[in-house]
Amino acid sequence: MTAPPAGTADLLAQWVKSKKPATTTARPDHGNGLRFAFYGRTSTTRNQDRVSSQGWQRDMADELVGGHGHVVAAYFDAGTSRRVPWHQRPQAAQLMTETSSPESDRCDRGR
Repeated sequence: MTAPPAGTADLLAQWVKSKKPATTTARPDHGNGLRFAFYGRTSTTRNQDRVSSQGWQRDMADELVGGHGHVVAAYFDAGTSRRVPWHQRPQAAQLMTETSSPESDRCDRGR
């Protein structure tokens, strides 16, 4: 595992200690701040609508990181139980692979 970019650990520590900022439903810009990956999932495809489920999960992620950074990559598994280990979920496994590689700074996958 490689060390985070200089100053990143300090930014993350500051964010964790800070109060939650006021948020908006607008998508954050892709300026300065921390870079986050979004991962969401639904356990069924019959009883859950992928589009609406992914939408509200992503909205919550954007709200959580708002004011601290932005989501630069999105991964979503539909029809995958939470009991399935991450390495057996196609998109979760892809997220782990891409973020653990030295080239992960170049992998910006939007919504």
